[in-house]
Amino acid sequence: MKRSLRWIIFGYILLAVLFIFIVNRTIAQRLSPQTVNSRLKADVANTMENCKDVSNSRQQYLGCAVQVSKDPIFGGMTKYYVLCAERDKSTSEQPAICEEIRGMQFENSKEMVSPTVEIVEQSINNEAWMIAQFSSNPSGPKIVILRKNIDEYVLSLWDFRTRVATYTGPFLLLSLIVLAWFCSNLIMAPIRQIEESLKKLSSKNLDKPLEIMPVYKEFDSFITVFELLRIRLNESFVQARRFAGDASHELKTPLTILRGNTERIIARLPTGSEEQVRMRSVADEVERLIDITEKLLLLSSADANIIQYEMREVNVSDVIGQLVIDAKIFQEKLVITSDLQTKIVWLCDPNLINQLFYNLYTNAVKYNVEDGWIRIKLTKLTNGFEFLMSNPTSNPPADLAQRAFDRFYRGDYSRARNIDGVGLGLSLSQEIARVHGAALTLNVSAENVVTLSLRFPAGGS
Repeated sequence: MKRSLRWIIFGYILLAVLFIFIVNRTIAQRLSPQTVNSRLKADVANTMENCKDVSNSRQQYLGCAVQVSKDPIFGGMTKYYVLCAERDKSTSEQPAICEEIRGMQFENSKEMVSPTVEIVEQSINNEAWMIAQFSSNPSGPKIVILRKNIDEYVLSLWDFRTRVATYTGPFLLLSLIVLAWFCSNLIMAPIRQIEESLKKLSSKNLDKPLEIMPVYKEFDSFITVFELLRIRLNESFVQARRFAGDASHELKTPLTILRGNTERIIARLPTGSEEQVRMRSVADEVERLIDITEKLLLLSSADANIIQYEMREVNVSDVIGQLVIDAKIFQEKLVITSDLQTKIVWLCDPNLINQLFYNLYTNAVKYNVEDGWIRIKLTKLTNGFEFLMSNPTSNPPADLAQRAFDRFYRGDYSRARNIDGVGLGLSLSQEIARVHGAALTLNVSAENVVTLSLRFPAGGS
């Protein structure tokens, strides 16, 4: 089973976006502590610089810290600030740390987080603390934060992010699927455009350039290759048509002369003599060759869209009615029935249409069974008509319905030429139907009944 390019593109886009999401989340999880530390230190430095005038009052200082915080998220850390002011006489547990660090000489390296504020990480009583102070006044006001509180705050931020991702995950996943599907369709759109244009190509319009305007320049070379292929195919078809047409035209004159000479020889020979019988056989073969050349010439004209026809209104009911009358006279062994609606008029070429109906009739006669029958039906439709001709046959080939209109196709049961014909009648009939805007189809039923259907207009009802 072949894989679908659209689904492959869709899958790759989906996997790529999911990979980016996972990588982003992993990197964020690893860098979050460093980012929080950096942003927190900057926020602490900003607080110390802007709130130093109220450093004697913890409540005012914390209120100022919230107001001057540049980041609302990290401003939430102010509740963990321990303010160690110069004249803070509080004996609560929090300021007790201030007594521990007052006058302490910090051995660890100090980090300047602003021009005036430095921060040092110090372990006191087996607990890690972050201490911020003015670099010019180490004995001045300080902000002290327990490292454990910082870590807990980071975890709370990450937990909040996880909850948000959980709640928005289904929507994001749906959006991702829609985006991937949209992108895959966007990529496939030019390919579908090329496909639709190529579907319109046939031997009848190979001389016309492809009506494709690629949206993306990446498809220019692709279109150019197909255009060159179309040109080469058109040249091959033109050569084949010219050969068939020229050959048929060149053969027509000598065959006509040969037919005239054989007829004169037959007339001079004794009636019923062996020589006359043989010459009649030769004359029949000449007639067969003339018929082939005329049909090939007409098919070449059809392939090149240069069939000469003269359109006028023809009473199809009368044409088929006369065909039925003649058939009943000349085919006594066949039961011929008809159901024809009257006054059905068709704008067509009378000669071509007569040839079309005659080809269908002769086909029904040739491939009938012994003591068989032919049923002919003509029905008026809303904007046209439908003509049906049915006949029984014996042992039809399995591919008859698919290949009946192929040129020189006669099926397995006729290869021995027990049945007269060359396999061009139905192909020619289909071309005649096409130039008149009609559709000719063939169907074989389970009971080995062949039905030829001519519907005008093609696809009409």
